[in-house]
Amino acid sequence: MVDFFESVGTQTIDILKIDIEGGEFALLGDPRFENLQVRNLVMEYHDNETYPDAGAWCEGRLRDLGYNVMREGRGPYMLNAQRN
Repeated sequence: MVDFFESVGTQTIDILKIDIEGGEFALLGDPRFENLQVRNLVMEYHDNETYPDAGAWCEGRLRDLGYNVMREGRGPYMLNAQRN
């Protein structure tokens, strides 16, 4: 398996789509995620026993990292985020 963070390194990512069927918590929770240079992020999240309100957790994590997060009008279990 390829280490995503190692592959990306320090390059700027214009759009990052996250659709990894529950793996979003490990990705967003990894301390290396905050060092990624992501301008726009689109993601799907999944409620589960550990994260019964996954949307709130994902939104909070991204806001803590300086992202402007939008969930309205994006459909269920989807959010967009931007960071300059």
